[in-house]
Amino acid sequence: MSRFANLTATDVVILRNGDQVKVRQTLTAEESAVLKKNLIHFEYATEEGGNSQVVVKGGEWYFQRIEICRAYIVGWDFKDDSGAPVTYSSELVGSLTEDTVDEISEAIDGLQQARREEFAKKGIAPSVK
Repeated sequence: MSRFANLTATDVVILRNGDQVKVRQTLTAEESAVLKKNLIHFEYATEEGGNSQVVVKGGEWYFQRIEICRAYIVGWDFKDDSGAPVTYSSELVGSLTEDTVDEISEAIDGLQQARREEFAKKGIAPSVK
C-alpha cells in the first residue's frame, strides 16, 4: 500500500435523478490541510460554569460544502436546459442548486466514511516498537 495519494483514483456518485458525478477518492495531505485551513473558522463559546465549546460560525458550513465539492469533483454528465452536455469546471460548482451541492457533498462524506471504516476493519494502524 502506497503512502501517497492516488490522484487518479475516482468513484462515481449517482444522484437521485440518475445524473453521475465523478469524484476523487482522496485528497493529498496538503490539499486537505489547505481546505481545512481556509474553510473551518471556529469561535469559542463559554457556557455557564466556564465550560468552553468550539462552534462553527453560522452560515459558513455551506461554503464548506461548496469548496469540498470543488476539491473532490473531477467530472459530471450534467446537461443544460436544452439537453446539451455541460462540461465540468470548478467554477460551475457555485452555480449548482443547493439541493445538488447537498446531495453531492453528502455522498462524498459517505464515501469518505466508508473508506475510513474499511481502513479500520483491515486493522491498519501504526504500531510502536
